[in-house]
Amino acid sequence: MALQERTEASLKEPLRAALAAYEPGRTDRRDAMPAAALLLLYERDDGVHLLFQERSHLVEHHKGEISFPGGARDEGDANAAFTALRETHEEVGVAPGDVDLLGELDEIWTRSNFRLRRSWAGCGSGPTPSSSPPRRLPRSSRCPTTTST
Repeated sequence: MALQERTEASLKEPLRAALAAYEPGRTDRRDAMPAAALLLLYERDDGVHLLFQERSHLVEHHKGEISFPGGARDEGDANAAFTALRETHEEVGVAPGDVDLLGELDEIWTRSNFRLRRSWAGCGSGPTPSSSPPRRLPRSSRCPTTTST
């Protein structure tokens, strides 16, 4: 069985089920700026990875920080999932149609006064070397995950 088929059978659907049963926590910081992020799981030949990014030193905010793709909600964003997918595409070049959102995670407040209204877990294609705009993101990192079958 191919890795992708094993991943879908052993990782994707159990995560979707667990997140569907989970009641995400909410923060009471209603004055914070709404934002969203994506915890992107993706496959490579050596297994499943979780994407992190190091932000460029050329951007206005969060220079050099390690983060998940995401950012502030734009006025035209339909919802928080749209924000997370838009920001992931802008930051690491993964198209929204290449991500299968599995569910919602806890809302958190950040030290920069952002309220991550929705954090999402998703499976999809990972970044390719030519897909990231270099001004925003000098480097992406991946963290291998392990799954038990």
